Amino acid sequence: MRSISKRALAALAITAAVVALTAASASAAEAHYGQWWVSGAQFTGTSSTETSVSKSIVIAMTIGGIKTEVVCSGGSGAGTIAETDKGTTSPGLELTGCKVPVSIGSCTVASTLKTGVLNVALNTESEVTYTTTGGAPFFSVTLSGTACAVEGAFKVTGSLRCSVGSPFAEVKFGTNSATVEGALTSKLSGTYKGDPWAVGEGSGWGGDWWVEGAHIIGKEKESLHVSSTGPVTFTGALLGIAGEEISCESLGAESASISPGDEGKIKPTLSGCKMTKPSSCSIAGSLGELQNQNGVVEPAEGGAVYYKLGTSESTLVVFKVSGCGQEGNYTLKGALRCKFAEPLLEAVVKPCAFSSTSGSTLKSGANAIVFTATMNMELAGADKGKKWTAGSTS
Repeated sequence: MRSISKRALAALAITAAVVALTAASASAAEAHYGQWWVSGAQFTGTSSTETSVSKSIVIAMTIGGIKTEVVCSGGSGAGTIAETDKGTTSPGLELTGCKVPVSIGSCTVASTLKTGVLNVALNTESEVTYTTTGGAPFFSVTLSGTACAVEGAFKVTGSLRCSVGSPFAEVKFGTNSATVEGALTSKLSGTYKGDPWAVGEGSGWGGDWWVEGAHIIGKEKESLHVSSTGPVTFTGALLGIAGEEISCESLGAESASISPGDEGKIKPTLSGCKMTKPSSCSIAGSLGELQNQNGVVEPAEGGAVYYKLGTSESTLVVFKVSGCGQEGNYTLKGALRCKFAEPLLEAVVKPCAFSSTSGSTLKSGANAIVFTATMNMELAGADKGKKWTAGSTS
């Protein structure tokens, strides 16, 4: 089973993907299989990409004991992602607005630096690696000036490995070790233009809650605001006859929260409920007070993520019917299970759809009941307004 790496998720989980190049020299880690994801599904085709510099690229090095920097404020490039874990930036990345800061000295540098074709690959912890073919230089840099203490021509060589949470680079400026800081923003173009995408690992997976790329370990819980869009219905032999239906105006929650790990809790509320089939029956008062339900994240094959509330033996609600031949008290029992839209992507509002295929086990007596609704959830406590998701622990 394959999963999305949360370290990469924060970088590439939106249509415009930001890849941090906050890099320092480090030893290479053991290679591990990576995977491109597009719109929540594993990607095996080819797509063109567009890349731009979203945070100034700073190349820092020490030459002859003198600390030196080249700062490039902009840049762009085009390329592709291909198959499961490969890609290129071709004809290359062009860095613009390059200069040596005044505070460094009176050195000058060409305002534009151009790389050749860059090879792109995914490796350990879904890090994105940029290399040149045959170890060719990324580009050549000439520092000049009558008062420039580090005047000379230098070739920038090595490799760049970048991801959120675990960035590495192995870069040399001439014979001098160097570091690279900055950020590139990449988005799909061509056939997949505008589609959300991400990078992930080909390792085992378990469900977990994450807020802006960070696991919520250490927090007691995160409170949620719950609302609904579209129809909220119960259909099936609710009172013992096929084709019966209860329709409600909205789904909400008296209280809802998620806890460190993969757990959660919700006390659902329904408003404006009525018996629509048969319309001769009435629900006395309302559906009554829905019971508190414990929740758990359940990942599945193919990248899908579900949120299961309760168990097959849980009581959801006891409601009373009057005004027709089926008068009496009825109990709805079982688990409600919804499927997250774009589960691998972080968003402020996370919709989760209950449907006939989402895996709920709701019953009235021995009769299976289909619950249909879309539950929109967003953080409502200290992290209100932040992006969050259910993702992999890998």
